[in-house]
Amino acid sequence: MQLHNKNGIKIWDNVFGNVGNEESFDLREDYLGNLINVGYTKSSGAGGKDAELFYISTTGGWIGISPTYGTNQDEEFKSFAIGKNGNFCMAGYTNSYGNGVNDAFLVRVDTIFAYQATILVSANDT
Repeated sequence: MQLHNKNGIKIWDNVFGNVGNEESFDLREDYLGNLINVGYTKSSGAGGKDAELFYISTTGGWIGISPTYGTNQDEEFKSFAIGKNGNFCMAGYTNSYGNGVNDAFLVRVDTIFAYQATILVSANDT
C-alpha cells in the first residue's frame, strides 16, 4: 500500500499481510487522517478467510490490534461505517453461522476494537 499527497509525491509505502492472502474491499480516512480498511485475511485467525478490520496510521503503520472474525469457514467484511462516537460497524458475509451459505452479518466494535455486537441475517429470516 502506498500513500501519496495531492501532488503525487509518495508519503509512505508498506506491505501488510503475511504468508496467506489478504484482500481489502473498502478503504476510508478517519477524521485524524488514519486509514481504515476492511476485507479478509488467510494469514491469521481461525482458518479459511477471516473477516478483518485494518487500521493504519498516518505514517503507514498498524494502529492497535487488527481483530479477525470467523471460524474455519469463510467470512469477509465488504464495507463499514464509522459512527458519531467513533465506533466501527462492519458488514459482510459468513459461512460459519446461520444457514452457512453467505449469510449477511454485521459486527460492531468500539474505538479500541472491543467487540460490542453481531447481527446475523440468514436467507430463511423473515
